[in-house]
Amino acid sequence: MTGPKGATGPKGATGAPGAPGAPGAPGAKGDPGAPGATGDPGAPGPSGVVSTAATQLVTASTPAIETGGSFTARKTLVGTVTLGAGTWLVDADFTATPNASTTGDVFPQLFVYNGPVNSGFTNDLFNVGAGALENPTPTIVSDGDTINSYYSGESEITVPAGGETLDVYAFGYDSDTGEGTYALNSAVITATHLQTAS
Repeated sequence: MTGPKGATGPKGATGAPGAPGAPGAPGAKGDPGAPGATGDPGAPGPSGVVSTAATQLVTASTPAIETGGSFTARKTLVGTVTLGAGTWLVDADFTATPNASTTGDVFPQLFVYNGPVNSGFTNDLFNVGAGALENPTPTIVSDGDTINSYYSGESEITVPAGGETLDVYAFGYDSDTGEGTYALNSAVITATHLQTAS
């Protein structure tokens, strides 16, 4: 005959942890996340040079350059340069020497125009020239021992669609208000076509 069930005994002590199980198989690849927001535009890249060309304007037939009086009346056209549409860096460089007709302090200049010459200089893109030529004595002129002066300058210009032709004029301001001439030995226009940042 079976007697009654005895009282529950006290809880036994916790057993030691079991050894770690083997790693499970990798889970399936999740769906791609949504695209992030568009970042700010970067800074414009630097401008570059598309092309460059130099044009020598002085030839054997270039006359002596007149000085004194009015520029509009006594200027000398020494050449032209044709440019296509775009942004250009235009350098004008020239050398000049006094001759037997140079009197007083003469300040030679080159003027770069993109239209007709007028008394208001409205089509004068830029001009180059600073400092007077040597004022030679007859002895120096006869000996050919004269100083060759060098002048240089540049300007960035924008040429409209269709392009345009630039006219280059030489002249000399004369401090003694007289009229004379000087020798233009060289005149070079270097035009560099710039690729501007968009």
